[in-house]
Amino acid sequence: MSTAHLAPAAGPADPPSSRPRVGVLPGPVFAFTFDPAVGEHRVDVPELTDIVLTSETVLHWAFYADGRDATHAPHAALAVTVDVRLPDGRRLSDHAAVRDRYDFPLDAEAQFGAKWSFPEQWNADTVSLAPLSSDRRGAVELVLGTASLAAASGLPARATGFVQVLVEERPSPGDIPQWSGWTRVGAATRGPASRAATRSRRSPYPTASPSSRPPPMRRTPAGPIARPCTTIPLGVDWRLSSSRISRVRGSAIAPCCR
Repeated sequence: MSTAHLAPAAGPADPPSSRPRVGVLPGPVFAFTFDPAVGEHRVDVPELTDIVLTSETVLHWAFYADGRDATHAPHAALAVTVDVRLPDGRRLSDHAAVRDRYDFPLDAEAQFGAKWSFPEQWNADTVSLAPLSSDRRGAVELVLGTASLAAASGLPARATGFVQVLVEERPSPGDIPQWSGWTRVGAATRGPASRAATRSRRSPYPTASPSSRPPPMRRTPAGPIARPCTTIPLGVDWRLSSSRISRVRGSAIAPCCR
């Protein structure tokens, strides 16, 4: 029996990089706790136990590793991911080809092993539910901990944090305009002046060709946690295209480039 718990909450009280007592996705915030020494825990997300699945359904989640032990190895509170369970018991993570927005597999071991998240900040991710057949229904699960983490040394008695989960419909790739270039999301996204960094294709000002632009910046922390860079299409206003998660230290689209 799982010892993990979810409870309604306001959010982290004193986050260093976001607003206190608030989440970054629309909808409720839940506080989670689990014993990392037990292994993998699965908990149904309240109000998402019977969702309709179509080829355009996407699942967003954001989590915040909190507590005194969050910043210390083995970073157990960062072992957070999601899954979708069908009535027959099959799951989204059973599909080997499924990848999140950072191109990592969805299963708990792969997500934790990818080391894409940071403690004491909101970490946002997205996955398409298209691999599950249309017109099916399923339940969204929060997956906490991993089997390999249970064998690690230095585990805290309880790992704690906050999580939000959102399900929405997004148009298929064929319905999304194709853009001719790309732009960086960098440290300039911290303030209003940064908005000029993401220019429209129709801007009267000249822009460098994609081949002449520098590669996306990469933030490499001193600790073992690292993540890949992500860019957004030129002309797409990140504040609108990802308005629900753009408050994560400026932008959740490219958190490594802040």
